[in-house]
Amino acid sequence: MSVKSPFGGIQVSSGDMAYATSTSDAYADVVNILGKGYLTGASQAVSLSSHGRNGKIKIIIDGVTLYDGVYAGFDIDDVVLQIPMSNSFLIPYKSSLQVQHAISAATITVYTTVSYAIN
Repeated sequence: MSVKSPFGGIQVSSGDMAYATSTSDAYADVVNILGKGYLTGASQAVSLSSHGRNGKIKIIIDGVTLYDGVYAGFDIDDVVLQIPMSNSFLIPYKSSLQVQHAISAATITVYTTVSYAIN
């Protein structure tokens, strides 16, 4: 199985977490995995006062976009999205998992964490 990380092509081990930041309104990969496993969670937070700014996240499993959403940020370092990060919450993928993120304003940074397990 191949695991592509957003951190300059570094290989990420199975049962791991990927973390990335973005100041762009264009979607960028947080994680892009080829193989079989489970998405176990995702969270997104923003920097600075982000009233009126939106963090965006897209979850693509086995080539199908399951979610493409926008979350409004509120106060400093608010978590604007939280999918449980535990073994009780598992979304299986058979061939690929891709999670992308973006932010609506270049003056704001979005922080996205994705947890997953490779089977």
